Amino acid sequence: MSKNRISFGSISFVLLIILMGTGLISCQEKPTSAEKVYVDTLYFKLKGDLKALNIDPQELQARKDELVHTMYPMVQDTFGDLRSAFEDDFNGMRTAYDTYLNKHLLYTSATNLLIEEVEEFRKDVDADALSRAEFKERYNALLVKVKANNAKVEEIAKPVYDLEPMWIRLKLKFDPKRDRRDSLISKK
Repeated sequence: MSKNRISFGSISFVLLIILMGTGLISCQEKPTSAEKVYVDTLYFKLKGDLKALNIDPQELQARKDELVHTMYPMVQDTFGDLRSAFEDDFNGMRTAYDTYLNKHLLYTSATNLLIEEVEEFRKDVDADALSRAEFKERYNALLVKVKANNAKVEEIAKPVYDLEPMWIRLKLKFDPKRDRRDSLISKK
């Protein structure tokens, strides 16, 4: 009877070791194809950030110069309230353009570096060089970086895009070729 207990105990112990080994091996699985799609999502988010940063800095500098050298002087002889309203608009636009111009190169470079990091991660995933746990760890770290980068890009690019209709309106209003006499009267 004690022999049966010893053999049952040793068999149980061996089975326990086998099951634990199988469990450890199953933890070393490779990332699934559905998880690999997440890498592409990171890549395309960063490409979208680059497109958002695709505003021409020379164009913004020209707009800023036109605000300062053309539009500011044109409103100096208008009524006080109207002049201050225009100057507030001009100052807001200048601030948004300055912020974009100052941070454009920094954020473009940071986005390009993140794209390289994601491409390297993609190569490791395609080569099945990562376990599932390593994949999740690296993916989550990259996701945090991509979200932070996206927020920074949106912080400088969104105001410039939001100001585009105002720029078009001001450009038409202060066009030197436009006849100012009929500015308040609409012809039908």
